[in-house]
Amino acid sequence: MPKSPSILSPDQLRSSLSAELALPPGVRLPSPPGALLKIQRLFRDPNLNFIKLADAIALDPATSASVLRLARSPLFGLRRQPRTLVHAVASIGMVELERMVVTQVALNTLTGSSSELHSYLRDAYGTALVTRTLCRRHEPLLDPGLAWPAGLLFDIGKLVRLSLYPEQDVEIRRAMLAGQCSYASAEASLSLTDQHFLGASLLYKWQLPMPYVEVALYGGRQDPLAGHGTHESLILRRIVSAAASLLGVTLNLTSTQERTEHRARAQVLLRLTDDAFLAEMAVIYDLLPTIRSLL
Repeated sequence: MPKSPSILSPDQLRSSLSAELALPPGVRLPSPPGALLKIQRLFRDPNLNFIKLADAIALDPATSASVLRLARSPLFGLRRQPRTLVHAVASIGMVELERMVVTQVALNTLTGSSSELHSYLRDAYGTALVTRTLCRRHEPLLDPGLAWPAGLLFDIGKLVRLSLYPEQDVEIRRAMLAGQCSYASAEASLSLTDQHFLGASLLYKWQLPMPYVEVALYGGRQDPLAGHGTHESLILRRIVSAAASLLGVTLNLTSTQERTEHRARAQVLLRLTDDAFLAEMAVIYDLLPTIRSLL
């Protein structure tokens, strides 16, 4: 069973993470991209309006396409699909849009081989969507807008490695195939820096919100609640970890043993009986077409 975590204030959490995320020798991460800095400044503009924001997003084709695709998806349940970026921006709302756009710009900055990138994005959007759904079902008092970016950035360390250290990614996937094991097991067998540490370090350097940094760092652990965190980030860690595990049960690329481990982890984190787990999985399978529509 998960241990009782230590509750920290946001300032205490930032200080703790600053010490924990010291990069090992030889590991270099890029500075925040100009597009991300520009968007972050834009959202701090007191005179910001939907038209000005849409014009700024339109300058980045990849991000504008992502915003339109998300706005037109079942994610927001809009009665009328937005035809223009301005309509999409107005339909989503400023607060949730900030989280979404900042997250999307961060993702779009990192690249990789087309096949592996597609696989990563499938899992990232899937985790984000399942996290959002689980929040509504298990943590109704938590803002579901926090769930989307936290889920989307959960495994961003894999994308960091794919973008910055592609030869390591090739080694890991060879080890996964040879040993019929998980990404984490293959990574450890090669004595490589943990992808969750890489991802959290990048998010911290790029000054993304602390709950997302913490989810990226701790969410992939066997017990994601071990250690400290704010009340909000601990809830996110539990829900994102459960979402990743539930999604792992649906993936044909995982072994029977891994799917069994995913199931057990999700049941513990969400306190599910066997019948409740099956009901939860029915919801997840219903979400699969929406995940495909986001790619």
